Amino acid sequence: MGLKKRRKAPFLNPNLLRAAFEFDRLHLWEILDFDQVVAFIVPGEEHPVFATVMGQAGEEFGMTFAIGPHALWNQRQLLYPQHSEKRIREMVSIWGLTLTRQKDLPPEIKRAMKSSRVKRPTGAKVPWVIIKEAGKHARTPNKSEQEIILYCMTGLMKHYKSGGEPPLPLMDAKEVLTLTLSGPPDDPDIQANIRSYTIESPYASSTAILPPDAVRNAPRINGTWIVGFPVVPARIEGDERELRMLLIVDADSGLLMHMDTLFGDDFPRAVNGFFDLASGKTRGPGKIGKIHGLPDEILFADESLQEALGPALKVLNVSFRFDDGHPSWTEAVEGLAKFLGRERNATPAR
Repeated sequence: MGLKKRRKAPFLNPNLLRAAFEFDRLHLWEILDFDQVVAFIVPGEEHPVFATVMGQAGEEFGMTFAIGPHALWNQRQLLYPQHSEKRIREMVSIWGLTLTRQKDLPPEIKRAMKSSRVKRPTGAKVPWVIIKEAGKHARTPNKSEQEIILYCMTGLMKHYKSGGEPPLPLMDAKEVLTLTLSGPPDDPDIQANIRSYTIESPYASSTAILPPDAVRNAPRINGTWIVGFPVVPARIEGDERELRMLLIVDADSGLLMHMDTLFGDDFPRAVNGFFDLASGKTRGPGKIGKIHGLPDEILFADESLQEALGPALKVLNVSFRFDDGHPSWTEAVEGLAKFLGRERNATPAR
């Protein structure tokens, strides 16, 4: 049996640690509301960084950051969710800095904190930064990403301490307090003004996937299928994308009709896997054999797949709805998790 490889402690910017301790002391969550968004123009970044302060509910304290061409859309989805919490986690790309107790940090970050030359003030919480991009595994920030966060935190605190204009809530306006930063990231120069921004969705240009002729002409099968796309507790070394399992389960019998491992962002292939099953092109696992036809109803255990397959099912006149709590689905997912756990434990570490 191989030994589990110890994770290397990540780099922690000492100035970011100092800024986080200062942020913890200021308690800006007692002054700013959860949806008061600030835009930061950071040197070297093509797009503004949009950030909010969290902690108003008295639970998680820190900041959230969104970056890139769809950053404001990501923040808006997080602030005013129009989907389930699970779907929001799948859709948005967000950076989160949470202040937590040092004993609650992951082991590799705890080691990095202990080896840092920055002394933690007595009783102060410590920063834990997670980068979570849509369809990818969560990770710790690299050096340049930590510098972006440092710029934003120090810029916001300096603006607040100088009595600057408060940020605006995002709900009813697209005008955002914008801080243009320059100079050193731990003590930036600031120019503040109000700017208007366009909220652009990364999904607005996606085209509907329509069924091929083989599926349009498929016969009807009595019964109900459950279709889902759960995350697999595994990863490919060197690839940040999430692995998922396309599962199609017969709701009445609980039999697994189709199973395929895909990357989390490969929705076209997931949709085609459903089409292939309905058209009789693929063979089900075990003794099920080929299936040719469409059921009376589809239960989706995954909102993203429902969004992808919904237009096709409307064309096919197959009824569908969301239901991720069906007993047959729960049993299938739990059985798969147990199987993958046994496989992982049986494989020696390398």
